[in-house]
Amino acid sequence: TTTAGSTTTAATESFTIIGPRPAPIVYRPPGLGLSRKVPLVVAFYGATGTPQAMEGLTKFEELARTYGFVVAYPGSQTNPPWHGPDDVQYMNALIARVRASENIDPKRIYLTGFSAGGRETYFLGCRLSRVVAAIAVVSSVMRDYPCTVAHPISEVTIAGSTEAVNGSSSGAPSAAAVAARWRAFDGCPTQAPVQTRVATVTEPTWGSCR
Repeated sequence: TTTAGSTTTAATESFTIIGPRPAPIVYRPPGLGLSRKVPLVVAFYGATGTPQAMEGLTKFEELARTYGFVVAYPGSQTNPPWHGPDDVQYMNALIARVRASENIDPKRIYLTGFSAGGRETYFLGCRLSRVVAAIAVVSSVMRDYPCTVAHPISEVTIAGSTEAVNGSSSGAPSAAAVAARWRAFDGCPTQAPVQTRVATVTEPTWGSCR
């Protein structure tokens, strides 16, 4: 585990209930004291990734230093990642441990992921909804499995218009269909969203949700 700007990481980490997996990277910005509660962002990597690769891809440390939060990059037992039967137990234990050691605000725990990590973000948004405040997914799909949330969870999806998540080739619901599902979870209004367009990017936003 790395904290307070350190870059030294262990090769593996073992939890007795799940066995070894790549050690997570946990980053707390230097100067961000433990005397006050801060948010936690957990970032899941995609296929062939590692915690170190996700750290290099997102550079969340820069945002963490600017806005004052802790970021954690967990590791998967499998490749493609995030198919292990113990992922939920592992993440529940990891979040609980980081929450205690880093004085995390329990109402500001956020999950984000890319590709296969995005699938895990959706899945854990359902399974760990009692501890998660919001999820953000990039270039991924949510299969049509049962999902019940303990409370409304804010959700953002970022997807390209020609990606598989917007077509039928993946066999999964489209990004629009998934967004509609989460709007139902969150009690969002049924009227048309506010549309914002910048260059080739269109952002529909549904507000006044629970």
